Amino acid sequence: MDETTHKQWWPLHIKHALGEILTPDEQAIYDAGCAQLDAEEKLPGSVEELKQARQKMLELKAEYERLNRLYEAMEAKRAERESRLSDPTRQPHTSIQRGY
Repeated sequence: MDETTHKQWWPLHIKHALGEILTPDEQAIYDAGCAQLDAEEKLPGSVEELKQARQKMLELKAEYERLNRLYEAMEAKRAERESRLSDPTRQPHTSIQRGY
């Protein structure tokens, strides 16, 4: 988009973003500017690389969720076991408490 077109399009973009109603002529100019900007946009890499990255992200998300469920189960088991201990036994042991 050249500078002149951008100067015409930008105020319409602001109006649109603020939720103001554009006249039919303004709407046509705004839509044409959006289409031009979309057409000019270049994404790095290929569509195939994007698909692969998305697939990897989904795999990592599933692994994160699996590990989080495992963590929650282990945390619940630890809390349940600790609840059965006496208060002095339940306290964490550190070298400070032992006087070392």
